[in-house]
Amino acid sequence: MKIMRLLKFPEKIFGNLSTTLAIILLLLGTNINSLLAQSGDKVATFYNSANGIVTNQGTVNPGEQFTLTVGVTSPEEMSAITLSLQWNPEILQVAENGIINVSESTFPVPLGSDLYNEQGYFTISKANFNSPSPFGAIDFVTIIFDVNPDIAVNTTTTIQHVTENIDGITPGKNINKSEIAWGSGSVLSLTENARPTFSLLVEVRRFM
Repeated sequence: MKIMRLLKFPEKIFGNLSTTLAIILLLLGTNINSLLAQSGDKVATFYNSANGIVTNQGTVNPGEQFTLTVGVTSPEEMSAITLSLQWNPEILQVAENGIINVSESTFPVPLGSDLYNEQGYFTISKANFNSPSPFGAIDFVTIIFDVNPDIAVNTTTTIQHVTENIDGITPGKNINKSEIAWGSGSVLSLTENARPTFSLLVEVRRFM
């Protein structure tokens, strides 16, 4: 298990033209949903998993840690991913060394990542310059959260995708929405569940 360091945009990017276009669009926050994906249909989606099970719900005790993995899946190629999440920072905080790189082999090129624990945001962009690009179901990043020990029990909170670009999250810093690209366009499905929300119930479990 490899801990991911928060990385900055590299000075030079090398790769084929289609991948480079996808990266440029992702990092500039361009609305690539309005462009035609070179690969065809918009069929890619994100998914959530906990304890190795694909699910959009979980439970945790106050003061415990909770681990969420977010992945991407598509029957067609994906060359660049931006994942941006938001949550209630009064309930959840990303733990120290809590960002784990689980897609190093499939998306090996880091394009940048930033954690804003105080505001409750995390964003990461990665790419693959190879041809063909990855497809299928791929775990993208794992995040370990600390749960506020003083939070009231039976509190429900959510971890959501950023669906619109956010300017000025901190001075000079922006957050781009979650996106999946190939070539010069988006391959993210237009369905409602393409960026699923994870619902977390904070409760006190009663053991027999």
